[in-house]
Formats: sequence, C-alpha cells, structure tokens
Amino acid sequence: MTTAPGLSNLTSAITNVNNATIIPTVPASVTQTIHYVTANDGVLGGLCIVAGFVMLLFGFRLYKPTIFLAGTILGSITVYSILAHFRPDSGYQPNDENVMTWVPICLGALCGTILLILHSLSLVVVGGLGGLFFSFFILGWKPFGLIEQGAGRTVFILAFIIIGILAIFYIEKVMVIVSTSMSGAYGITFGIDCFAKTGFTQDMGIVLSEGADVALDKFQSDPKIVALGVSCIFLAVVGIVVQFKSNANKAKHSH
Repeated sequence: MTTAPGLSNLTSAITNVNNATIIPTVPASVTQTIHYVTANDGVLGGLCIVAGFVMLLFGFRLYKPTIFLAGTILGSITVYSILAHFRPDSGYQPNDENVMTWVPICLGALCGTILLILHSLSLVVVGGLGGLFFSFFILGWKPFGLIEQGAGRTVFILAFIIIGILAIFYIEKVMVIVSTSMSGAYGITFGIDCFAKTGFTQDMGIVLSEGADVALDKFQSDPKIVALGVSCIFLAVVGIVVQFKSNANKAKHSH
C-alpha cells in the first residue's frame, strides 16, 4: 500500500478501502503529527490557505483572480482524480509524492489560465465549485464520509454541483458570494488540515481515488474533525457577511 502525501492529503489515501480493517494511522502526539507533515504538505497547505482567504473575502470583487483560482482548483481535483485512479501499486516513479502533488497543481494552473480566456464558462465553474465544496463539507463531518456507498457519495456530490451551476444563473450575485465564501472557507480548513491531520477532508481523497464502499461503523467521529467543521462554517459565514457588506452597491461582479 502506497500513501500519497501532498495533494493526497485531501485524505489519507487508502489503496484498498474494501478491506474494513485498514485504518489510517492517527498521530498520538504533537511530535508524531509534525513527523507526518512533509515539505509538500507545508507548501500545499500554505497555498490553500492563501487562496482560500482571497476567495473568502474578495471572491466577488476580484472576479478575474477568482476565475483563475476556481479553474485551478477544479483542474487540480480532476487531474488528481485521474492520477489516483490509475496509480500503480508501487506509485509513480521516481518520486510519487512530487507527481501526486505538483502535476495536478501545474495542470490545474493551466486550466485556470484557459478559463480566463473562455470567460463564458466562468459562472458554470464558480457555481459548480461551490456545490462541490459544499458537498465535501457535508461529507467531511465523519472519517471516510457520511455516506457509506461509493456510488451514493458520487451521486450526492454531482447533485450539489448541478444545483450550484443552475442556481448561479438565477441569483448570480448571491451565488458568486456564497460559492466563493464556501470554497474559500473549505480551502482554508483544508490547508489547516495539511498541518493538523485531523481527517476532516479524508472523504475527498477516497471519492477521487476509488469511490468504493466504506464500512463507517468501524470509525468514530473525532472532536478535532467537529472543531474544524465548525470553523469552516464560521469562516464561510464571515466571508458571506463581509462580501455582501463590501459589495452592497454592486449588482454585478467586475469582468
């Protein structure tokens, strides 16, 4: 079994989730936690926190940077999902960690650049991304997700993506603010989890890598996961309030 630090720290990647006896090792002390934080974890966590704050507080006002970030995030998630799905047992050689971290980030940045050019697709991506992260947020309250069946989790996520895409065409300002605030809040909490390793974002990697069924009765909710979830809600609410107040006189975002 090969673990994938970096982007795979969206969860503790498990290559055989059908085996219910496989439980990721949880650090028992601060010293152990530090041991699990790699250089790629630190860089990725820092990038996510910075990008999250930009989307959280300035998603509506700084719409072009938001488009780039949204395209980068969506592209990175897609590329990571493909790499994880076809990942050999021995990992990608010669350096699996770098491949699983930097290939998605670099290709994701390319997707963000393309989205800036294809501006007409920006609302679709922003709305869909909000729905995507809202679904991940709901699933993340318990290790390996609140829905046991892989197919059920996939349908759940797709439903929220579609809802986000449809809603943004009817209530554009509200959805851009809510979507960017939710995405930003989740980005910040994910960045924190790169260091804290609470397992809050653990479900995300399982869905992206295999989407197989998981026996949830083998796991218990961790107070740290609940705390990070509450923090995500708090940050999202702060972002929504700040963005609505700072953009009260603007009916539409700046193109």
